[in-house]
Amino acid sequence: MHLHRKLALAGVLIAGLAVSAFGQDPSALEDNYQAKLKKDFMKHIAWEQSYDTALAKAKEANQPVMAYFTRSYAP
Repeated sequence: MHLHRKLALAGVLIAGLAVSAFGQDPSALEDNYQAKLKKDFMKHIAWEQSYDTALAKAKEANQPVMAYFTRSYAP
């Protein structure tokens, strides 16, 4: 697949995710967020909410940073 097709597909997917987040009940968003936090993969990673703190810790430990961005659970 050509690069421009991949970028177009990524754009469509991102737009679809953004649209699906609008109009959701804030309490349902919070429930979804809390459910996500309880999943196994969330428990096995030392998550940081501050990018600067995560970057400093990663640099100190000589480790990569995994950035996980989401909007679907943000009220």
